[in-house]
Amino acid sequence: MASVPAALPHDAVLGAAGEGRIASAARADYAEAAAAVLTSKDDQGGRTYELAGDEAYTLAELAAELSRQAGRPIAYKDLP
Repeated sequence: MASVPAALPHDAVLGAAGEGRIASAARADYAEAAAAVLTSKDDQGGRTYELAGDEAYTLAELAAELSRQAGRPIAYKDLP
C-alpha cells in the first residue's frame, strides 16, 4: 500500500473516501493479470476486466489495522 509509508510518521491516513470501501490488490497480482491478457492468444478487443482484491475495507479500517500493528494510534482523517 503506497499510503502506509506516508501515514506512519504522521500517525494519520489521509483520504476523501468517507465510508467508501476499497478492494485493492498487490501490484504483483495486477501485473500477473495484465501479463495474462497481454500474452493471450485470444482476441482482447472490446473486453473489460475488473481487477480487485478479495476483501473490501474502508480507510478507517486501514487506519485501525495500522494502529494495531504499529502499537500506537493512527487516525483516518477524511478530507473534504
